[in-house]
Amino acid sequence: MDLKTVQVDTQWSEAAATINSNNQAISVELTKLSKAVPKNKGYHKTLTALKTAYPTAVSGSIAYVGVSYPYSIYEWDTATSSWVATGSTGGDVSVDLSQMYTKEEVDKMVGLLTPIRVESEEAMQEMIDNGECVEGQLYYIPEL
Repeated sequence: MDLKTVQVDTQWSEAAATINSNNQAISVELTKLSKAVPKNKGYHKTLTALKTAYPTAVSGSIAYVGVSYPYSIYEWDTATSSWVATGSTGGDVSVDLSQMYTKEEVDKMVGLLTPIRVESEEAMQEMIDNGECVEGQLYYIPEL
């Protein structure tokens, strides 16, 4: 489902169903994000420093150890529950940020997650009819 699309040319019941569906999809994605674990444990001067900072990790976790480039790459070994040198070096990792959201885009999306109170179904329908609804914005009508 495209979270950026909310139908604005429908009857309120259809709009409410769309909003509820969007809320559910957002909730699922936020739950996924809350359980995400970064696997790159960063740079550490010594193996002891790495073990102190991360005494345990998840499968696929890596860390860079050393005082200058190229760093020794360590990987978390689930079989031995320890950090193991991979024999590889690196650390000059580049990250493609072209597909990342900017701070302004994130701020806008977070703002859209704050529901706007509408006093009645009639007022909501009037907003829809007048094209006053913002795409992606959440709206709610308080229960009486």
